[in-house]
Amino acid sequence: MEMGQVALIAVTAYSDYAARMENQYPSHALAKFQIRLSHKLREQLRIAADENNRSINAEVVKRLEETMHGADFIPATDAATLAEKAKADQTAALRHAIACAIRDTASAGHRTATVKTDSYHPDVLKQIIQQLRELGYDVSSSEATLAVAF
Repeated sequence: MEMGQVALIAVTAYSDYAARMENQYPSHALAKFQIRLSHKLREQLRIAADENNRSINAEVVKRLEETMHGADFIPATDAATLAEKAKADQTAALRHAIACAIRDTASAGHRTATVKTDSYHPDVLKQIIQQLRELGYDVSSSEATLAVAF
């Protein structure tokens, strides 16, 4: 067998292998779509994905699918479940944001951390403020900011 024949066989074998690998992973054939997310939204998605044992991508796809049902009504129990899940997601994200702000503030030698809260549900804020006060923090809030002093 000549060198040219060996090279041709190797290229053919690789092409067959590449085609099989492409067919083995259906996700390779799916459209890829890049989006820009705020740090806060990405963190909320990461927390939700962790809680649901999914990747961030799978969490985004699931949530998009849930919103694409058009004008179809969902049962009231499903609506209530979605509302509770949204509050739980917000609670986890806000708790994480406050914990990071407290650590960063303390590490910088300061004693009051602030976090933007304008996009959180009032019930979520009330619950978090109560928990922080029970832990000994002095908490004050305005329309869009939570100040946590220690």
